Amino acid sequence: MASLGDVAAQFKTTLEKIDQLAAALRIAEDLVQELPDHQLKFDLDTEHHIAAVHLFGPKDFLAADMTGEADDTTAWIALHRQADIRVPTGVTLYIDRDTRTEFPAKAALPLKVLRDLLHEFMRTGERPICVDWQQTNI
Repeated sequence: MASLGDVAAQFKTTLEKIDQLAAALRIAEDLVQELPDHQLKFDLDTEHHIAAVHLFGPKDFLAADMTGEADDTTAWIALHRQADIRVPTGVTLYIDRDTRTEFPAKAALPLKVLRDLLHEFMRTGERPICVDWQQTNI
């Protein structure tokens, strides 16, 4: 049978472990609260000077005058406003390389447009308006 001192030591050890777990939980909660509520992914082919952009985010991620067009959380692909950019045969741009999910060919953008889009995104924190967007289920 354990002595009262042994039981007290085990109890103290258990309380210390609970305190450690509580501290770890607080850290995890802080990390989750800091996760972004949007995602911007792009792929590019530098040899052919083309790229494609996929954007995912909540309705309030849009500029105030655009919120009527989206569900609470929506995904879009960027579309170039000028003539279609032709994707050369054998070139594939991926939304997700791990799952081999391809961008549609109409999502191709010149690299300069990608650069402008990324700068606008960094400056405003909203969905860029320098391109057109099409909702997607991808």
